[in-house]
Amino acid sequence: MKKLSLFILFICTIAAVSCGNDDDGTEVSGTGLIGTWQWVSASENGVAETLDECDLQETIEFREGGIVVSRFFNSVSTNNQITCTGPETEEFGWSLAGDQLTLSFTAGAITETETATVTTLNETTLTIEYRDEDNGEVLVYIETYRRI
Repeated sequence: MKKLSLFILFICTIAAVSCGNDDDGTEVSGTGLIGTWQWVSASENGVAETLDECDLQETIEFREGGIVVSRFFNSVSTNNQITCTGPETEEFGWSLAGDQLTLSFTAGAITETETATVTTLNETTLTIEYRDEDNGEVLVYIETYRRI
């Protein structure tokens, strides 16, 4: 589930509808998501998370037609040394309505959807925010990606 949550940016889904505003107030269309984005930072409830070298290699690629491809690496720690294994690749569906990004994951007969808010989308930066509830506590995650 952590990879699913992390992918949400990583895992952003778009349709060719209007997105939110970028930093200078210019409206950006949903096609602004099309391309490959590399994970650069994350926080949980306002506290920065430490991303290891494997996390920083992870990318999400938004494709036309509502497909997003996540490439991620698993961290293996041995004797205080981190080794990245992979990459592993997962495909998801995506759509964007206003600033709401919806990702669709299908495993067998079960389809799961996650929704995030696109807070920044410009030529170089994609930031998304999503919420999850854990034992009654609302957790707010913010993930930032840069276009590569």
